[in-house]
Amino acid sequence: GPGSSPNVHFAAWQSQVDAISSSIGVPPENVPFVVSFTGHDSMSMSDAMQLIDHTESWFEQNCSDLYSTVMHETHRGKIFYSPWVTKAIIAEVPHLQLVADLSHFTCVTEWCSVPSDRNERLGVDSMGRDMLTEAIDTLADHFGH
Repeated sequence: GPGSSPNVHFAAWQSQVDAISSSIGVPPENVPFVVSFTGHDSMSMSDAMQLIDHTESWFEQNCSDLYSTVMHETHRGKIFYSPWVTKAIIAEVPHLQLVADLSHFTCVTEWCSVPSDRNERLGVDSMGRDMLTEAIDTLADHFGH
């Protein structure tokens, strides 16, 4: 939860992957993919990146299937809660795959529906562009589901 270190989040994540593997009766190396509700929205970018690195490294080391992957869900309360935070993370880790629950992006950015004469803080830049739509367009290639 809030305030927990990346290591605490990773231990919980790893425990959940092990539980899933056990419940479907396959070893972790045969799990085809994991949909991850990764971290917490209160994490610093540094902590978020550390947690993402832990999950990706664990999956690469423990899952032998070439098509195995971790897919991080866009979700309120998690690292990928905002299209702009997600866009910044993707810029740093371009191979990430996402599960696009865009309803959460919409909820997080509801306050952006004000007239375009407001400032960037309100979701519209100085040229009146809808930054939510542009962020989603930028992320579209990363949506695996």
